[in-house]
Amino acid sequence: MKIYFLLLCGVVLALKNKTKPLYSVGLLIPKEEFHVTFGFETSYGAAMLAIEDLEKEGILPKNSLKIIMADTRADPVEGVGKAVMLKNVYNIDAIIGAPHSSVNLAIGYLTAYWNLPHLSWASTDSIFENKEIFKTLIRTTSPFSKIGPFLTKFFKLFNWTIAAIYSPLIGKYSNAVVNGVVSNFEENNITITENISFNTSQLNDRRIQQHLKKLKRESRIIIVSAPKSILRIIMVNAYKEGMCNGDFVFIALYSFPEAFSLENDDEDIPLWYANDNLDNLAKEAFKVLFGHMCYTYVRVKPI
Repeated sequence: MKIYFLLLCGVVLALKNKTKPLYSVGLLIPKEEFHVTFGFETSYGAAMLAIEDLEKEGILPKNSLKIIMADTRADPVEGVGKAVMLKNVYNIDAIIGAPHSSVNLAIGYLTAYWNLPHLSWASTDSIFENKEIFKTLIRTTSPFSKIGPFLTKFFKLFNWTIAAIYSPLIGKYSNAVVNGVVSNFEENNITITENISFNTSQLNDRRIQQHLKKLKRESRIIIVSAPKSILRIIMVNAYKEGMCNGDFVFIALYSFPEAFSLENDDEDIPLWYANDNLDNLAKEAFKVLFGHMCYTYVRVKPI
């Protein structure tokens, strides 16, 4: 829900110079066939709760912002059609969405032409960096192409030149992040000693321990891309393997939507916490973990 609070704050700031008793914001999301975190089931309700928060904080006068939802069906053509409908029928003041880059691309051309504030929370394609074209678009998610350069600079800061990578065998978003890291490391003479991919459905303590033994042979820096629940299991096993005593550093890349698929979306709950007998051990293990969550890095440019 916090991401919608941020998005709607952006809408309010974008519209602050206008004088209208009621603002209408189009919410373009797929109603079905998309991940629950970014689909209709959670998005519309979260937007309503965010409006309540804005009113409580005094940022927004009561009953001054209306959300109009339109189903994009995760299709670019449908998305464009619904954007035109929102503009022509409802005369919307801003658009939030769509989460798909392919759908948002088509909509982005329209909002640029209309000079309409356009905010998105899950479109990661690097094409949106072109502010000569997408001049009204703000994203709250860093593009995956930025993760590699960020880690390269991070490594240079500590004079690190060797790393190992541990990530899912299948995972569209996770693979995109890892591939970008590998490419940037190769270009900057950072050696990857091991690049182990695991099958999420077959992962267990024994397999993790086998993988960790390989990962730690030649590298003290372990980069992990995994859902939060699996990350916790990995770190617990790393502790058992004696890898949390200060000799090793773990860097976690939480790529969406996998990172949120099995979790409570309350950001105040620590990643190590599961309310079980491993909590204390997990808490100690996470002390050697650096976190870079793609979802929470925000780059805001003025409209």
